[in-house]
Amino acid sequence: HDWWAVDAAVQTARHPGLAGPPATTGTGDRAVGAAANYEARTYGISSAMPAARAHQLCPNGSFLPVDMAYYRMMSRRIFDEVFRQVTDQIEQVSVDEGDMDVSHALLTVGQPIRIGTWIRPQVATREGIHGSAGKDANKRVDQMASSNAKQEG
Repeated sequence: HDWWAVDAAVQTARHPGLAGPPATTGTGDRAVGAAANYEARTYGISSAMPAARAHQLCPNGSFLPVDMAYYRMMSRRIFDEVFRQVTDQIEQVSVDEGDMDVSHALLTVGQPIRIGTWIRPQVATREGIHGSAGKDANKRVDQMASSNAKQEG
């Protein structure tokens, strides 16, 4: 499952006033933006873009400091409280991405799409964070499916 741009999504959940306007993480003239919400992306802002360039593209956007301790805490909470209800076979790749072996869960749940349609609202309801999920027998194809499912697919 690929939880895109957890820092932008977590910051928006943490500061609801940021929902809607363009927001990105990374402040300062020499900083690099860690992530941008979908609204910021419409201005051409992308992750790993220098913050100075992002300011040029969207001078009225919200530019937030990166808070890795908070992102790690939220990630841990989502993995522990939601994903582990499906399986304990989880490989956390990064703070916002992980692979789950759901083969055992499929025996009781059935179709893989039912797992994704259960997980996504669980995270959204508990944490106010929306994400996407992909399912295939191959981790790389899972990631591609998840990326194609954005936004909220």
